[in-house]
Amino acid sequence: MQQSYDELADQLEDQLSFLDASCAAFDKGDWPEAKRLALAIRVLVHDTAKSRSLLQLMGVKSGVPFAEGVPESSIALIEEVTADPDRSLMLPGLAGMEISSNFSGYRPQFTSMLAMVDAPMVPFEQWWTPTRMLAPDDLRFSRRNLVLWMTNNDGGAHVDNLHQDYRALTRDNAMHATFTGPATGPESPVAAAIRQIAEETRYSIRTFQLHP
Repeated sequence: MQQSYDELADQLEDQLSFLDASCAAFDKGDWPEAKRLALAIRVLVHDTAKSRSLLQLMGVKSGVPFAEGVPESSIALIEEVTADPDRSLMLPGLAGMEISSNFSGYRPQFTSMLAMVDAPMVPFEQWWTPTRMLAPDDLRFSRRNLVLWMTNNDGGAHVDNLHQDYRALTRDNAMHATFTGPATGPESPVAAAIRQIAEETRYSIRTFQLHP
C-alpha cells in the first residue's frame, strides 16, 4: 500500500536528519560519511524505471529548484572545455583545493547554509546531469555520476566493480594533485563534492518547504 503524504513527509524529515548528521560528522573530519550522504541524496532525488525518489513520490520533485553552488565562472569554463574535444583541464568544480597551515586537501565549495543564499536556483535536471567536474584525459563528472557511483559501487549502498573514470578520480589521482600539511583532508575530490551536493540538496528542499 502506498504511503500517505504525511508518512512521506515523515520520511523526508528522516532523510534530512540523516543528511544533517552526516554533514556534521564530515565537517569534523569523518570523510567516509560521504557514502552516507550519497545514499540519502539518492533516496531523495534519483528516479529509475523501477523505483521512484522520495521527492517524486511526494509529487514535488518537478517544482523544487535546486541550488547551483558551483561558481558561474567555473561553470562557464567547464562548458567551454567540454565543447572543445581538443582541450583537457583539471577543474574540481564542486570541490575546491586548499593548502593552508592547518588543512591540506579538497573542500566543498560551500560549507554553511548561509553561503548557499546567493546560489542560483535551477530546475532539477539542469542541476543533476551537466558536467560539474573535470579531470585531465577528458574525464567529466556530473552530480549524478558521483552520487550513483559512490552509492551503487563504492559502498554507499552496494560494493561492486568501479567505473574506470570513478576509479581514476578516487584511487589513481586523476587530478594529479599533491597535498602536504599537518592536517590532511580528503585527497580525492569526490568526498568533498558529495558534501557539496548534500549541502545544495538540503538547502534546496528546505527553501522549497518554506516558500512553496
